Amino acid sequence: MTLKVCIEPKFPKPDRGDGGIRRVYEAELKYLPQFGIEVVGTPDEADVLHTHGTTFFNRPADKPVVNSNHGCYWSIHDWPAWAHDANSLVVEAMSRAQFHTAPSHWVANALRRGMMVYPEIVHHGVDSDEWTPAEDHQDFVLWNKARADDVSNPQDMVELARLLPEVRFLSTIGGAGRPSNVDEIGVMTVDDMKEFVQHAGVYLATARETFGIGTLEAMSCGVPVVGWDWGGQSEIVKHGETGFLAKPGDYEALAEGVQWALRERSILGPSARQDVLDRWGWEGRIEQYANLFKRAREWWEEQSPKVSVVVTTHNLARYLGDCLDSVAAQDFEDWECIVIDDASEDDPRSVVEGRSANFRFRKTNENLKLPGARNLGFEQAKGRYIIFLDADDQLAPNALKTLSEQLDLDPGIHIAYGHLDTISDDGENQKRSEGWPYPKYTWRAQMAHLNQLPYSAMMRREVLERTGGYRKRHWRNEDAPFWIVASSYGFRAKKVTKASTLIYRWRSDSKTQQEPEEGDWTAWFPWR
Repeated sequence: MTLKVCIEPKFPKPDRGDGGIRRVYEAELKYLPQFGIEVVGTPDEADVLHTHGTTFFNRPADKPVVNSNHGCYWSIHDWPAWAHDANSLVVEAMSRAQFHTAPSHWVANALRRGMMVYPEIVHHGVDSDEWTPAEDHQDFVLWNKARADDVSNPQDMVELARLLPEVRFLSTIGGAGRPSNVDEIGVMTVDDMKEFVQHAGVYLATARETFGIGTLEAMSCGVPVVGWDWGGQSEIVKHGETGFLAKPGDYEALAEGVQWALRERSILGPSARQDVLDRWGWEGRIEQYANLFKRAREWWEEQSPKVSVVVTTHNLARYLGDCLDSVAAQDFEDWECIVIDDASEDDPRSVVEGRSANFRFRKTNENLKLPGARNLGFEQAKGRYIIFLDADDQLAPNALKTLSEQLDLDPGIHIAYGHLDTISDDGENQKRSEGWPYPKYTWRAQMAHLNQLPYSAMMRREVLERTGGYRKRHWRNEDAPFWIVASSYGFRAKKVTKASTLIYRWRSDSKTQQEPEEGDWTAWFPWR
């Protein structure tokens, strides 16, 4: 069966140096059908959605999303407002996806550190039959970028040209104070630029590329590459074989590299071309995408039922019946309930037995405490959305339907919760909590030791997958620090209804009442 994928953004207009995203998009259109993937025009037709860069689908979360990150604007530079806006859109696009790719290990490492996403590395490629060597070449050095900024700075080329007055430089952007051996040729279409690339003596790669498709195109044309040893080109250029990489900022070494590459071009050029033929064709890259799309769809279809309710109990069998009755009474049918007996001394199994097949029971061999018991329950859960429930508490009748519908409708939300009712130990005196949970979750307040939301919030399963779940060291106050972890790495929590979704039982013998001094649960976080 053919899998259908919708890709954004699309590029209906002629290429004016649109860069890596366009090249990947065009390669997907060309090669995905070889691997059983049909590219369709609208998300409604698709089985999987694929977004690049800042783009995302503003639609219900009814199918898996793969986001391909192509880098961000790094904060060490003084960017204008538009770059910060672009970064916000990149984060938004990533937060709405369940699967991620990056074009280089350099970009992937930044994402792993900053957002707890673990992208698959899918390098870019090049069509070697379109980028072919010229019959002859000239001895000019080509600097080919479509923009000038702190990352793609022509001043590196200008400084190098001053050290090599006898070498001719061609540059799409001239740079301030350029010497007479630099000719500005202007930004142009890819087709017009191809001739310059084919006839270059050396391709100069000083921009801190997230990958470097231009580098590959030059190598495919049999042009050796000389540049800084950073960014994507560190993963492309074989120093001394297909080009020369200098320590960033060492212009003397860069100048020596250009002179060496010009002298040895007859050896380096064919070596660069062969390396492209051996390692950098598009087919292998697009096959990676195709396999990822198939895995994404399989992962999505495995998530059934929609909601998993994980109930944990430790010597609370006397309350467990009311708890499970509240789950069974939901005005929503697509759920399962996993009951984790955390080494109880009473008999919770007898409370679960005889109920519908929606209920499953698992007993631990030792007392894992609440974080461990919840994590075990999640390991057993099959649902797309997860909600935890302590055995002495209850769900409000509309909880599962209300929270799951909001997660369905808004893929930008990862954790959904409502208000709170309380009951007394005997199950009576139900009343609405006054003032808490607050109307809006704020990260700064959470970091200031003010817990913002109840433990029994519904979350997408990737929240638990990517954060690693609850920390055992937080056994006294497991939920509050977990919300810090989740929201610090980009997951968004929202109070989606004013109605109560959790009924919380006040017990004189509860852990909360017996151990009121909870300690500083923000102490483990170095960024507080």
